[in-house]
Amino acid sequence: MQRLNFPLLRRFTFVGTIIGVLVATASSSIAVGFACLCAGVIAGLSWRAGDVPVVPFCFMYQWLFVMTGPLYYAFTGLYPGMEIPGDLESAVALSSIGLLAVALGYRLLVRPLPVQWIKLHDYRTLYSTKRICVLVILVFSFNWFFDLSRGAFPAAVAQIGVNVLKLRFLLLFLLFLQVAETRKNFGFAAVVTAFVILPELLTGFSNFKEIFFVAIVAALSQWRPWSLDPRQKATNRRILIGTGVAAALLFVIGAFWSGQIKKSWRAVIWSSDLQATQVEKLQAFGDVVTGIAKNETDFSDAIDSLSARMSSGVLYFSYVVERVPDIIPHQDGKLLWRTIAHVTTPRFLFPDKENLGGDSWIVRTYAGRAVAGDANNTSVGLGYLGEFYIDFGLAGVFLLGGFFGAYLAFAQNVFMRLSPSLSFYAAVNSVFFIQFASSYEGNFTKLFGGSLQTLILFAAVLYISSRFLHRLAANQAYSR
Repeated sequence: MQRLNFPLLRRFTFVGTIIGVLVATASSSIAVGFACLCAGVIAGLSWRAGDVPVVPFCFMYQWLFVMTGPLYYAFTGLYPGMEIPGDLESAVALSSIGLLAVALGYRLLVRPLPVQWIKLHDYRTLYSTKRICVLVILVFSFNWFFDLSRGAFPAAVAQIGVNVLKLRFLLLFLLFLQVAETRKNFGFAAVVTAFVILPELLTGFSNFKEIFFVAIVAALSQWRPWSLDPRQKATNRRILIGTGVAAALLFVIGAFWSGQIKKSWRAVIWSSDLQATQVEKLQAFGDVVTGIAKNETDFSDAIDSLSARMSSGVLYFSYVVERVPDIIPHQDGKLLWRTIAHVTTPRFLFPDKENLGGDSWIVRTYAGRAVAGDANNTSVGLGYLGEFYIDFGLAGVFLLGGFFGAYLAFAQNVFMRLSPSLSFYAAVNSVFFIQFASSYEGNFTKLFGGSLQTLILFAAVLYISSRFLHRLAANQAYSR
């Protein structure tokens, strides 16, 4: 039997320990130092040799949402958004334990990559970049003519419609993966990326960030820090620099989007008076951005806005820890039962099933904060680990976190079993994890219910048509 190969666990644990001690000393926060230690362990537990590193990417992205506010607070004495946190030390510690449990659950259930995939680890002779480009443009061209956001679908099939559209990202990831492996056709990738992103901006939501995530994960597939080969080490350095530049660019874009553009654009795009085609909406978006650019923009305000947005989940968790169980008792599975009831009553069999709505009621009830809700078309999330704590305390955070990680590993195993190639498996698995395993503030009912539906849909598509799609995208020499 092939052994699981996680070559970075010891190295990352050692580095995390050193950084944790230094940060704890500098910040006078044991919880923050412990979180840094957990980051090393989590990355080591989830980064498998030969696999695209989407799992550690998603887990560490969640970790950023845990640590942005506490690090800012520890070194400046101010919390982003000028908020006064509650029991922040406990919230950080519980979140770190929860993410560690997710990583452990994942590691315990994940299966090895098929031996034949590792022996044939060569993307370059498998898929045609130009053919994939054509397919991506075809499947994403509908965005230029129709509004394909969730609100465009009837409520009964909204989630299914969104999941069907997610299938298109499999081809987009294959394109990025092919470009990263061959180091050719970057111009094709840039044009296709712009073609895909521009209509996504018109929705008013931040879903376009997933396109950047897909590109970054595909680039990281070539980063193999365990390799001793001199050429691979040189490649590692180039990828590390390139990824750092991409991350910095994404941070700048996110800061301006969150702090400057989003509010102004939503006021336009969500106006009931706006009746326009997608192209006209794109022109209106350009006018909004141009108007903002003409005025003086304060980048520090944009950074503060983004930091406040990223650190709100652990902030609300700190209020929950102060109130539960001292003021409000643990709910003994009330929120978990809501998830079970939602998953076991599919809407196509229960058309009168109540819509879940936003998540602000959880923050208002258990954190005691008067946040905006459904009446304002706003949903403020606490996060699934906070919900586990509300139900069962520390035991719930650890055990249910481990269950969620094991479930994610199960989904990965299914994709591995049904995919016709390593590249195809990497695409399906990456799209799934980026959607459902990168959200620290996600509501568990929505995460689990949506991911289970997506798992079933993706598995059905792989079972029925993966061979056809494989031949469609393959080089002619490999398409027979």
